[in-house]
Amino acid sequence: MAEVEMIRDKPLNPQVAVEMMGASLAWETAGHSAQPTPRGTPSVGSTQRHGRRRPAQEDEAGEQAGRLLKVGEIPPIPSVSQRLQRTLHCVDLTVRQGKLTGICGSVGSGKTSLISAILGQMTLLEGKVAVNGDFAYVAQQAWILNATLRDNILFGKEYEEERFQAVLSACCLRPDLAILPNADLTEIGERGANLSGGQRQRISLARALYSDRAIYILDDPLSALDAHVGNHIFNNAIKKQLRHKTIVFVTHQLQYLVDCDDVIFMREGSITEQGSHEDLMRLNRDYAAMFNNLQLGETPFVEVRGTVCVCVCVCVCV
Repeated sequence: MAEVEMIRDKPLNPQVAVEMMGASLAWETAGHSAQPTPRGTPSVGSTQRHGRRRPAQEDEAGEQAGRLLKVGEIPPIPSVSQRLQRTLHCVDLTVRQGKLTGICGSVGSGKTSLISAILGQMTLLEGKVAVNGDFAYVAQQAWILNATLRDNILFGKEYEEERFQAVLSACCLRPDLAILPNADLTEIGERGANLSGGQRQRISLARALYSDRAIYILDDPLSALDAHVGNHIFNNAIKKQLRHKTIVFVTHQLQYLVDCDDVIFMREGSITEQGSHEDLMRLNRDYAAMFNNLQLGETPFVEVRGTVCVCVCVCVCV
């Protein structure tokens, strides 16, 4: 079996946090998962792969909703091609330091795969992937420790009262503490069994905020929240608390993209449009059509591979 050449690059421009140049990436064809499995937690949809298995470092790279990666821990991307399914095609992407970059597209367009590529979870077939900074990653499925609510947020870091309280407010957790029997010292059951989906997601976001990392990878973090809470967290956590951080923000809720510095629109594993919200509206292509349909309260249709599929864009999260 061929040796795996490890690639660990940083962008040449220090003002760039993430850079992909002509990058095509693939998943292993047998039992791959587009979402990383956390280390040291119960396996959710764990897979066994045929052929070459990813190195242990790579398997651990994007730990579910709370995995915090230092620069030296960011796993390299293996460049060998074996039994692989090409998923991302010739991607050119520049994420600027300190900017909020929104990523959107229909279901199956490659949004989560793009995040996985940044986290080192995919195999690089051609091109270049470069990152500069440590990560906090919030996945679609929140990961919860069997510990107190406070410990779930601190995640091994020292308790700082002012910082902790600011995070609670930003993530709209104060009302929850008021009804929990021991406030933030309440024990949370395994996998957060005694919490709602929205509570688990907000705790996961709070953990990321408290970690104080350089780059935040947020995969549809507001999906489990109602509209009011989602707006509060977007404005107070993402835009205010993280205002000087680099944020990659995947969302199906297009209304939030208006406030992003850059917007990426994906289709069939490729970036087909990128620029500011205003730029993409002036282009009057797929992004503008989806956004206009959202404003009209309609369900937009996006053609994919010769068929027509429905891309549901709603303001109220499920």
